[in-house]
Amino acid sequence: MDSHSPMFNELIDAVKGADVELVKGLLQLGIADVCCKDQCGYTALHWASIYGKVEIAHALLNDSSCKIDTRDSGGYTALHLSIKHGHYDVLQLLLNYGANLNLKTRGGRMPEDLAMNYDLWDAINVLQKARKNKELQQREKPQKWKLGKLLGVGAFGQVYLGYDEESGKELAIKCVKTMGQRLSVIEKQVQELDNEIGVLRNLSHKNILRYYGFEKVKPSSMYIFMEYMPGGSMYALLQEKGGLNEDHLRMYTAQILEGVAYLHKNLVIHRDIKGANILLDSSLQNVRLADFGLSKKIERCSLMSDLQAVFGSPFWMAPEVVRATPNGNSYGRKADVWSIGCTIVEMLTTKPPFSQFEPMTAIYNIGAGRILPHIPQDVSENLHDMMQQCFKRDPRLRPSAQDLLNHPFIKKDRIASSANGGLVEHDEPCQGIRDSENNYMISQLIETSSEETLLSPVDSITDDSDIETSTMSTHSFPTSFSSQQNNKTSLVTNNLTMYSLTTEDFVNLEVDDVKELHCPTTSAKGKVSAVSKLFNLLLKSKQKTQQLLKLMLL
Repeated sequence: MDSHSPMFNELIDAVKGADVELVKGLLQLGIADVCCKDQCGYTALHWASIYGKVEIAHALLNDSSCKIDTRDSGGYTALHLSIKHGHYDVLQLLLNYGANLNLKTRGGRMPEDLAMNYDLWDAINVLQKARKNKELQQREKPQKWKLGKLLGVGAFGQVYLGYDEESGKELAIKCVKTMGQRLSVIEKQVQELDNEIGVLRNLSHKNILRYYGFEKVKPSSMYIFMEYMPGGSMYALLQEKGGLNEDHLRMYTAQILEGVAYLHKNLVIHRDIKGANILLDSSLQNVRLADFGLSKKIERCSLMSDLQAVFGSPFWMAPEVVRATPNGNSYGRKADVWSIGCTIVEMLTTKPPFSQFEPMTAIYNIGAGRILPHIPQDVSENLHDMMQQCFKRDPRLRPSAQDLLNHPFIKKDRIASSANGGLVEHDEPCQGIRDSENNYMISQLIETSSEETLLSPVDSITDDSDIETSTMSTHSFPTSFSSQQNNKTSLVTNNLTMYSLTTEDFVNLEVDDVKELHCPTTSAKGKVSAVSKLFNLLLKSKQKTQQLLKLMLL
């Protein structure tokens, strides 16, 4: 049995009790090791697979230290256990996260053998399809390739036209330089990037670019293989032809929203939506989103400094992105919606909002929230309304990409397109795809009572969970919502020991004391003290753990 972290038993109990919020809270606080085994030889992921808790399994897999192919005492992996107990949703999730199909139990059984033994034909079909897809993906990645002409230069590298020498297929190949860092750091970052691309390869939708694979040629260079779009970028089209009329804008925006909604449904944040990352086919009628989900990973591997990276796309950034802490990830999918609004401005005028400013001035204006992006005066009423919704400062008040697909400005085009054969193809959700950079981290104590101060981006990080399930119109939010939130202090922390005091100071603390954290009149010092007390009590009292974590994560 492994040596346990202080909260390991609480993690196991939370998994068994199907307490999703408690599991997420323990992982966010970094006080429970997901790799530890209990006396039965099971990890938390094993138990999630046994009980069929797909949302909990997803939270565990999002933890960077989780090992998907860990075996129990009988040699069973989480994949084996999900099959044995008939939980096909967990099975599909594990496959999408790259679970090994070839590992055998101590009895010599591979996952497919186990499914056959129990006559689980649905599982057999899923496993065989996964094996076939994996083989197909391996074939899609070019074994022999060569670089052609330079197509463009982005924030993190050059993009070339490439060729698969065996099939003659054209590819887009992004070259990223990784010099200037310690080799051990580069190796770790490159491995993370490789893993992320492996997950993104499972995505398939007509409005997103396909990833084919990844290859590190030498320590200083890595190559990402992607689908080639001969029509070039939206940015290039706008520079050549000028701004779009509303009919063309509607056609392209509907497709952009389809792609973003699909990414969000699969828990991927694009992070860098702009004209340069919207690519067209040869007919110039169809667009696909490029560079989704990888900007942070590539940024870490590249030669670019953080400041240079920010300069890449400041004009499309949402306020919560500008205000995010350097080591935190305190923004969610609604940041993409703001960027969509900026891209609409770009498609209308050929320039993004705030382009009259230098990058640093633009960043200041966006982050301070003193001015909103300018909406052209000559647009239709429906388009004006949709853009206003995209530019809500509070991300919780912005519509989701899926909501915008039902906006009157877009709906007209969707109805027409549906009559002509439908908009959606290959848009089934790929369970388990996620934005690994957007774990709901707890990083610092921020007060937002000032009327001039934007809501903390950290306040928004737990408010994206209903993006795909909510059917409420964004117009149905009460008008007092924003002011109520301005008077609420968000509890956030990054390190359990940051405010630790002696246990004896907190013996008499009751769960109700957490209310002090949300009291507008409580001083900052008082809130820090309350945080300290709660964390120490959390470690001390197993009985109150669930109550406290749920209250702290409100």
